[in-house]
Formats: sequence, structure tokens, C-alpha cells
Amino acid sequence: MDQLISFFVAGTTLLLAFLIFTNVNQVNSKVNRWFGSFILCIFLIQFNDLLEKTEFLKTRMPINDFLALTDYIIAPIFYFTVAYFVDPDRKWRTKDNLHFAFAFIMLFLLLVSALINVEQPSTDADKKNAVVIITAFNLIFCFQVITYAIMAYREITTYQKNYFCTLLTWMLST
Repeated sequence: MDQLISFFVAGTTLLLAFLIFTNVNQVNSKVNRWFGSFILCIFLIQFNDLLEKTEFLKTRMPINDFLALTDYIIAPIFYFTVAYFVDPDRKWRTKDNLHFAFAFIMLFLLLVSALINVEQPSTDADKKNAVVIITAFNLIFCFQVITYAIMAYREITTYQKNYFCTLLTWMLST
């Protein structure tokens, strides 16, 4: 039953991402591109989860690792979706590329690990080290998601304050 739900969620998110990317109404195309990218990331996360649940790939393959990179870009994409929604005229700055630095670091580590033949940890010390490394990356991911959620919240509250002040000024002037 869980796999069936995953199939439906993956399919609907892919369809939704396609519909958002097509931008039928031709309204605020930057926001639609960012929001479509966010929904596409959700699809890729669901698809990767689905591949692991169905055991389609019996062993861990590099495709799983590359699909897992979306875990590290979904938070910045969510932030930029909110940022471009509240300010559609926002320009892309070169320092905005730094938001995706962690994903590029992970991509670099994946490419390096593909070149190096790494065996499964055999001793207890190696297994403990692997658990520590996995826990560290999970903590970094949680910190990243929380940080970007707070940043998006601040963007929304700033927008609401400015909108309320503008609306109040307009109402008083009429």
C-alpha cells in the first residue's frame, strides 16, 4: 500500500511540475520556474524513495546518490521561490550561487567517491565512523532546512509588513 501511495505522489508531483513550468497563464514566470523546480525536487525525492522501496535497484547505485543531491538543493529552491514571490523584480546576484554551495560540495564528494574504490566497512571502528559521518551530514541537512525555512518566513513577514503599510497609506490618502 505504501508503494502505491508513493507511485501516486510521484506521478502527481511530476504532472504538477510540468504544469507549473508551462506557465499557461504567463504570470510571473520567475516564480513559476522556482516553484516548478521545488515541485520537481519533491518528485525526485519521491522517485528516489520509490526506487529504494520497490527494490528496483537491488544494490545502492550511483543514481540513488545523484538523486539524493536534491535533498541539498530543495531548501534553497524553496527560499528562492518565496523570495521571488514577494519580490518578482528581484535580480539574481552572484552571491546567490553560494546558497547551492553545499550541494556542489556533495556533488564533488560523490564524483570523487565514484573514482575511488571504497569497500564496505568491515571492522566495528569503521562502522562507528560511518555512523558518525552519516549523522553529521543529517545534522547539516536539518540545519540547512531550518535555516532556509526561517529565512523564507522572514521574507514573508517583511512582505506582509510592507504590504500592510502600503495598504494603510493608500486607504488614508483616499
